Amino acid sequence: MDEHTNRRAIISLFRRIVYSIEEQAIGLCRHLSVSISGTTSVPNQSSLNGLVKLFGFEGDVTDCYVWVEELPHSISAVNLVQPLEWDRETSTLT
Repeated sequence: MDEHTNRRAIISLFRRIVYSIEEQAIGLCRHLSVSISGTTSVPNQSSLNGLVKLFGFEGDVTDCYVWVEELPHSISAVNLVQPLEWDRETSTLT
């Protein structure tokens, strides 16, 4: 599968997981958006760490730009973005 293909998955607890490779102001990035079914709650850090590993991110959640987005129907989603060329040893998030 092409690395730049958008991907979606539904994993039991989660309402939706969307993964994409997209151009951001900081360059070409991995972008993961995750929401929990039927609630305005967001996934905990442990769950998110498992997902970023599954989707090929480097490091863990603390190595990503993270924000919460309010969606229609009282649903919240966590967004995680990380540059594709990011190197944990030499890069810092600002």
